[in-house]
Amino acid sequence: MGHNDELMRKKSAFASEMSDAAAIVQYADKKSLVVLDELARSTSTEEGIAITYAICEKVLELQSYSFLATHFLDIAALANYSNAIDNYSFLPQTDENSFKKHKLLRGQYRGPLYGMNNLLVG
Repeated sequence: MGHNDELMRKKSAFASEMSDAAAIVQYADKKSLVVLDELARSTSTEEGIAITYAICEKVLELQSYSFLATHFLDIAALANYSNAIDNYSFLPQTDENSFKKHKLLRGQYRGPLYGMNNLLVG
């Protein structure tokens, strides 16, 4: 069992996520604020990208004001097809005390993939 599995409703993390996403797609409209955090994180990378891309396309059709946080860098390509999409990313910075700071930048993240560095240093 994963940490996000819903034992009482007998749903896996993935089933729960997809149920929530289906409700968003069904009920959201132009007046909605849609916030998606790490959508499809409980499945494989390839499937997660495909699912996230499809749901983002649908939310875009709905013209809802939306925020999406994801580690799927391929999703940023949606901005190439719509002026309604802006990409932002965090640039991590480390000061001399190894205190992590982040700076928000406009534009698609281009690397480096710093997660592995944090793992090796940490």
